[in-house]
Amino acid sequence: FSLSESTLEAASLNARINISSNISISSPDKSAFLSIYGRIISKTNFLIDANLIKRKGIIEFIHSWEHLPKNVNDNVSLLIAGEGPERKNIEDTIKRYNIDNITLLGHVEYNDIKKYLQVVDVFVLPTLEDLNSLSVYEALAASKPLLISKYNGSRFLVLEKKNGFI
Repeated sequence: FSLSESTLEAASLNARINISSNISISSPDKSAFLSIYGRIISKTNFLIDANLIKRKGIIEFIHSWEHLPKNVNDNVSLLIAGEGPERKNIEDTIKRYNIDNITLLGHVEYNDIKKYLQVVDVFVLPTLEDLNSLSVYEALAASKPLLISKYNGSRFLVLEKKNGFI
């Protein structure tokens, strides 16, 4: 993953999507929702919603996230929703690199994921192997730009720089 350019472009893309979309959440609603749930509030919030297993590529994504330029890193946060056997490795990686803008949400109920999708700016799925991801369709239904890997079977849904990045 090369995050620096894609991160900024995805945030810009989200601004254009929200302007043209019938579904729009104002900043106060976004701030209120994220503060109620005790999460990081930044200018640009990214969400991964996945089982915490190796093939989802979350550890690899965190390695890339850790290398974001400081001016980008100071203005973004990553929320990771899900549980699984890789949780401890993910926690250890976050601690090892002293990353303070990643929050592990743990298991999030399906109806609450919809709420997160309404208020985050970009949906991420860095999978290393996935035939077809339902979460990609859900993010598109919420008008969120996608940042997904080339190994995601849903990549055919991404129109480069129009609704996301591969």
